[in-house]
Amino acid sequence: MIEVSFMKHQRSWYFWLSRQDRLPRKLKEIVRVSHDIITYEVWSKVTINAEISAEKFVWKPPEGWKEWRMPSLEEMLLKPGAGCARF
Repeated sequence: MIEVSFMKHQRSWYFWLSRQDRLPRKLKEIVRVSHDIITYEVWSKVTINAEISAEKFVWKPPEGWKEWRMPSLEEMLLKPGAGCARF
């Protein structure tokens, strides 16, 4: 087992490795806050260097989705003659 802790031990991961191929097979995560949150994962059929289909990386936006872009600096400037908002 390998322990990885960070954030001053507030979060810890425990990995169990296979004796045969040394790949991870189980994970236990502990998040230490007002009460401990403990989660487990068990992995089987772990593969390395496998081909991944390009279809796995295709993103299709949901219906009605509109792309948002950060306004340019010019678009964020007050227009000539525009008044200031009062609070």
